[in-house]
Amino acid sequence: MSGKEVLRLLKSDEKLRTLPVLVFSASEAHEDIHAAYDGQANGYVPKPADMDGLYAVIDSIESFWVHTAHLRGGDSDPG
Repeated sequence: MSGKEVLRLLKSDEKLRTLPVLVFSASEAHEDIHAAYDGQANGYVPKPADMDGLYAVIDSIESFWVHTAHLRGGDSDPG
């Protein structure tokens, strides 16, 4: 199953569609980025060329999605 198919499956399932989905891809082609957002991806992250870049991207994703963003659902969900 391709990443596009996984995205389509997640976003078509009522119970899963609110999960944030980041596309992590080696492609930086505009058509791939647009296709991901057209498929309701919540973000598109190009894969870095080296391990230091990978660690920096992982830290950034964790900082935003774990420590900054307020996600829907869970015990602490006010609504």
